Amino acid sequence: NTPFGRVVVPPNVRVLPNSNQQDEVILVRHPLNPLIMFGSANTTVGSQFGQGSYTTTNGGLNWFGMDIIPTFGSSPSDPGPCIDKNGVIIMTALNPGMAATYSTNNGVSWSPTVNITTASSDKNFAASDDAPSSAYYGRSYCVWSNFAASSPPIVISYTTNSSQSWSPVIQINSPPSGHYSQGCDIMAGPNGEVYVTWAAP
Repeated sequence: NTPFGRVVVPPNVRVLPNSNQQDEVILVRHPLNPLIMFGSANTTVGSQFGQGSYTTTNGGLNWFGMDIIPTFGSSPSDPGPCIDKNGVIIMTALNPGMAATYSTNNGVSWSPTVNITTASSDKNFAASDDAPSSAYYGRSYCVWSNFAASSPPIVISYTTNSSQSWSPVIQINSPPSGHYSQGCDIMAGPNGEVYVTWAAP
């Protein structure tokens, strides 16, 4: 029961019917078609480790995909997907720096990997500006911790062409003395603003 009425949660379903291990699961939706959603996870298949690709085009009734996106290199981790205004699924991951791949057909196939940085990185997330009123409509962002720095800050890069190329990496904060920045998340606002949060352990 909620202040807005009763919510009924249907039974859980596995999007791919197997017993492979999945963790750090994330789900994003298409900005123009809410029936299209894309999920990913760190996935272990036997001795192979990678990123899963799970798509629904009918609001979650049926799913298709794969447990290992083949275009990433050895042992990618930390899935950070988003879907841009063109319906392109952009997938960012540690690889071992920061890398991206994209799909123009709802995850059926994936582009070659694009390296955003080769510097030591950790825990990324991505978001796309899906507000038609924004001057940056369609720009997609990725944020992560730059562990190559002595006091790791949060850094950001963006793409204006659906992940075919990415902007130079920009540092967006300076951690307080004795702290570092990790566990960042990102969201674009309705007027082109970008919001980023993180922990300062």
